[in-house]
Amino acid sequence: MLAAVLFAALALASSFSRSPERERQAERYFSREQIARGRQFSFERRLLFWSHEAAQLALLALVVASAAAPRVARIGPRWWLQALAIGGTLFLLQELVSLPWSVYGGLHHLRAWGLTDRSFGSWLSDHLKALLVSGLLGALLLLGFYGLMRFSPRWWWLLAGLGSAAVAAFFALLAPVVIAPLFNQFVPIARTPHAALQPRIEALARQAGLPVQDVLVMDASRQGRHTNAYFTGFFGTRRIVLYDTLLASHTPDETLSILGHEMGHWRRHHIVKGIALGACGALLGFFVLSRILEWAAQDGRFGFRAAADPAGFPLVLLLAALSGFVSQPVENAVSRAFEREADRDALVLYGHPEVFIEAEKRLARDNISNVAPSGLNLFLFASHPPTLERIAMAEGSK
Repeated sequence: MLAAVLFAALALASSFSRSPERERQAERYFSREQIARGRQFSFERRLLFWSHEAAQLALLALVVASAAAPRVARIGPRWWLQALAIGGTLFLLQELVSLPWSVYGGLHHLRAWGLTDRSFGSWLSDHLKALLVSGLLGALLLLGFYGLMRFSPRWWWLLAGLGSAAVAAFFALLAPVVIAPLFNQFVPIARTPHAALQPRIEALARQAGLPVQDVLVMDASRQGRHTNAYFTGFFGTRRIVLYDTLLASHTPDETLSILGHEMGHWRRHHIVKGIALGACGALLGFFVLSRILEWAAQDGRFGFRAAADPAGFPLVLLLAALSGFVSQPVENAVSRAFEREADRDALVLYGHPEVFIEAEKRLARDNISNVAPSGLNLFLFASHPPTLERIAMAEGSK
């Protein structure tokens, strides 16, 4: 009951909190209508987020309290078959519960705000592909998780923590060339109408001391009007990806400034650092989980008598969901630190602070960003520094 009260209080506080002071500061760069529009869009997305989280937590809590997993596990004596049966049942239940939010939040709400005009069929095709990929990957991870617990009952948490780094590195290596192409097409910028940028990109890369491997354009317009760019990959699959919507919306100078930011991630090895930090967090998380599972198995109230029993998987998922509320702000703080470093590199590599500022303003307008978020929402949700902070950094570099 106390956890539910705290959850509701946090949801209400984050949904309705505002920062009038930041909103007044934002009027230097945005109209009041733009500020209000971003605030309202953000408010609605938070309501969708919190209601979806509440539904998922309620489902997991109900499954754990009912101790229903042992009944599903009766499918057979082999642990791997039990694990797949329980994991698959939970996967389907969670998807059924999430479906209203998936359809409304992933399609209709974005349509209402003019961020997409895609058809239901197009959305459904991508959604089903995403379910298939996540289901297959989840099954492999689930079998690996319980396989480690059976292989090393005392030290599985250590092996799982170290293994999480290997899995993250493997995923970072293959995702750009195996998973991402399932959903979008990626074309070298030299083969697009923006090919004239190629020599300028190469010059910027030489200045950054980076070999130009792949600068690709993604057909993001197939899904919506969101504009973005990102750095992805590992070793030979490293690449910078530009949304075609960004290239259509931004000037060439603004695009180069954004590329300077992405090259900053590359120069500072943020993917490697992120994997290393994630592994440290995973070690701690798996250690705590091992202690909780041992206690729960001794108690027996949750329907399993051994930590390695797949019947305990609903409790694992519930604990993982709850721990996310603790770990996410920490992960966001690390991400914001990385983004600040990349911003500084963009201002050093490409210069032109006024171009950087215009790019930030356009990104905020195109994506209907809340340019004046409250401190609580920054802490809970922001993976990037707020727009006003990034603009202030650029102005300070002049």
